[in-house]
Amino acid sequence: MMSILRLARGGFVGYGPGPAETQTPRSPRAHVTVARQSEVPHRPSAVILPEMGVFRGLRAVVAMEDRPAARRLRRTLEQVGAQVAVLDPDGTGLAEAERLDPQVVYVGADHLRGRGIALGKLLQGNPRLRWAHVLRFSSKQLTVDGTRDPTLLRLAVETKPRILMDGIVAERAQREAPFVIELSRLGPGRLLRAIEGVPGVVRVTICADRTLAQLDLANGIVVGALWKEVDPKVTHEGIPALAAAVLQEHGDVRIERRERATLENIGTAVPDALWEACANLPIAQEPLHTGGFRPLTEEEAKRILNAEGKDSTERIGRTEVSGTPSVSSVPAGLLADALPIPVAFEESDEALDASETLDTSETLDASETLDTSETLDASEALDTSE
Repeated sequence: MMSILRLARGGFVGYGPGPAETQTPRSPRAHVTVARQSEVPHRPSAVILPEMGVFRGLRAVVAMEDRPAARRLRRTLEQVGAQVAVLDPDGTGLAEAERLDPQVVYVGADHLRGRGIALGKLLQGNPRLRWAHVLRFSSKQLTVDGTRDPTLLRLAVETKPRILMDGIVAERAQREAPFVIELSRLGPGRLLRAIEGVPGVVRVTICADRTLAQLDLANGIVVGALWKEVDPKVTHEGIPALAAAVLQEHGDVRIERRERATLENIGTAVPDALWEACANLPIAQEPLHTGGFRPLTEEEAKRILNAEGKDSTERIGRTEVSGTPSVSSVPAGLLADALPIPVAFEESDEALDASETLDTSETLDASETLDTSETLDASEALDTSE
């Protein structure tokens, strides 16, 4: 509110014994030390199925009543490369979950009863958790098979289409050409976490509803931030500006490479900057808006992708390679799917056509990405009626 997702890193390699493992311990205490040194993070205990590669670098939260099962699932996910926090439905573990800016939340639906509603409000009302996709599963079906657990395999299959956008944005951000996406695709926190690993300077501009946010990132550091609002006329800089951007619900996000950063008022790593920005924000007890404070459902995403495919030849994207857009020229009530990119982005020779804004034709097929025959509907994520 989200290390970036490295989809390209698939598979695992075997680990041979290191020097510490071949030395003869001199005492029981030394023996314990040697055993700990030989434990390599993410070391597989068995053959890893190819489908488990989706967990590599994933930021996930496990929320379930059965705490021993939650810890077991956490260890298994960490074994295949995920970053995992455990969140109790009553809110225990919330701080750790927030720091992840999770991409997905795995909810064990067993025994939640009325607490499922409270958990849903907790997720939707938190600016760093509300953009995560919620996947429900039955904790009763978890086995002790570790990475070969059928339930874990199902979660891997369901997770893949929901995190593809993170990888696409990260890959596009490394190119020289600027591009524009919808903020609602990832949300502010997940967007910044997706591009934090991009080398060099990246300018992120969020423009919507007579507001403008500009963020400069450099090699995983939030160098600076600026927030401007037209009516009432308000300007924030530094952490307050980043906090305002984190609360942004919708808008057009323009991502471009820069030779140098022009905003220098923060200077901390992306996770730490987000933590500081959100530390004093009010946490809503109810979802404030149904459109901007939750991820898209499968049907909504399908309609958007279909609409973009039909309108790609008609929409005109106006982008600017460098410079600061004028806030006064941003139209009020900007609806990103209905209007072109804001006129504040002056047309240039290097302007991108909107049809190229987020070209996924070679990356994922919409029919594969949004296939709901084997996945959970987001609206059913916290259904505890059963």
